[in-house]
Amino acid sequence: MRLSRRTVVLAALLAGIVLLFTTTRTWVRAVGLGETSAMASVEIAGSDIAQGVTAMALVVLAGAVAVTIARRLARLIIAVLMLGAAMVSGWSVIQVIRDPAEASLAALGEVTGTTETAGSYEIAPALWGALGAAVLLFIVSVVLLVGSSRWEETRRYESSRTGSTSVSTGSAAAAPGVASARAQGSGRAGAPGASAVDEFDLWDELSAGEDPTHDPEQDSAQDSAQDSAQEQNREQNPAQGSAQD
Repeated sequence: MRLSRRTVVLAALLAGIVLLFTTTRTWVRAVGLGETSAMASVEIAGSDIAQGVTAMALVVLAGAVAVTIARRLARLIIAVLMLGAAMVSGWSVIQVIRDPAEASLAALGEVTGTTETAGSYEIAPALWGALGAAVLLFIVSVVLLVGSSRWEETRRYESSRTGSTSVSTGSAAAAPGVASARAQGSGRAGAPGASAVDEFDLWDELSAGEDPTHDPEQDSAQDSAQDSAQEQNREQNPAQGSAQD
């Protein structure tokens, strides 16, 4: 199943937000610190245990926003960066789950002021949430890397000058053909299964300096009408037409 750009962006934003949020919550709870410590237990946040996960979450959020206006090559680069962020985050979380005592030793020492370990360590639910966010981010990154090349590219519109030249060369007889082609294009756009250009594609056109609301065919029709009017004036006033030439 091919996912749309909107779905991928929303999923990446969700993964980044959850990952960033979980780093602010407790990952490990150290219990039984002994008589040398003034506290019976210490709660250690994810940002204190794995600071790199916080940085990776910010990279993901920035990348998700960039995907909304990025083209094919830029999307591939963003996908690689997000894939790396998912792997770094996932590996950091797994290390904490495997050995919470070793992972939280430095952070625990900053709180207690000693190098003594706790009697037991409890894994908080936020740590599992971080692991889920890392898995979601990995899936989204793979989809972006593999499937974004098949996303519909932004439609390009001809300039008004090119349209005017084409109509004047082909004469007014080309107008019905243009109208017919446009009607067929509209029919295809409304057909079942056709992918419509969303607001992300409109941003692509704006970033390229193009006006997505510009209709070159309308300008061509106006130019054709002006040419016809000038021809009629020349036929009615030959002398004036010769003077203008």
